[in-house]
Amino acid sequence: MTRGVTSHGRIERSQSLASSFTAHRKVHLRSDWVEILELSLRLVSVVLLSAVGWVHLHLWQAGYRHIPTIGPLFLAAAVSASAVAAGLLVRPTRLIGVLGFGVVMGILAGLIVSVNVGLFGFNESLSAPFAVESIVLETAAAVTLAAWIAVDLLEESGQAERAVQTATRLSASTMVQNLSIR
Repeated sequence: MTRGVTSHGRIERSQSLASSFTAHRKVHLRSDWVEILELSLRLVSVVLLSAVGWVHLHLWQAGYRHIPTIGPLFLAAAVSASAVAAGLLVRPTRLIGVLGFGVVMGILAGLIVSVNVGLFGFNESLSAPFAVESIVLETAAAVTLAAWIAVDLLEESGQAERAVQTATRLSASTMVQNLSIR
């Protein structure tokens, strides 16, 4: 990892692709609309994941815990969604975002399969409590997580481009100064 100081006095880090996937970056809100969009998408994702976790915990407590195999899966869904939400809130990384996307898509796939053909001998109905709400919440969470990851990647690539342009300008000006000294 290399470090450089920007004109604003902030330390910038350039990282390999693998480490940038899990790197934690603090958000410094300036007037940059991209950072505000990124923070908003992340916070909406946290709220939606928390809601998905609450719905599954509520349904588990309301009686799904007594259904073999499905009961433990509802509890696992509640814990997974809540853990990812907490992770995104405490240490936002793209890896946690991708995990959250996988969690909500897995939960949504389970519901769709359960409604259409049955899952582990259990058939769900769209008229069941929170079935439609769950579909809406899980779809919205998947969309906002995907958007947050995309904006985060685009912001990082923009920062990398600006760093390369700055380095190119600096090296060009250094070469011009060296030529003018001679």
